[in-house]
Amino acid sequence: MVEVEGKIVKQSVFILIDFGSNFSYVAPQIFYYRALQMRKHNKSWLRQLITGTKIKVSDLVEESPLEINGLIMLEALNIFPLGSYDVLISME
Repeated sequence: MVEVEGKIVKQSVFILIDFGSNFSYVAPQIFYYRALQMRKHNKSWLRQLITGTKIKVSDLVEESPLEINGLIMLEALNIFPLGSYDVLISME
């Protein structure tokens, strides 16, 4: 895992890059404060927090502009509470 700082719509965010994750996520507060456009997944699923609590993942921000070190990428980000990070990016 790698921690970096980046930006979503000119707002600084803390990003965790996880080489073992299958999906990318954005914390709900970033989604709501930046007015990013959301859509519902065709089929939702449960994701477990480290505390053991399970939360349904049902919303997605498609093509969210994510900037890391001057490189701008359009990422599909699932909306999910992340704790101390604003964004979790999966890397293959």
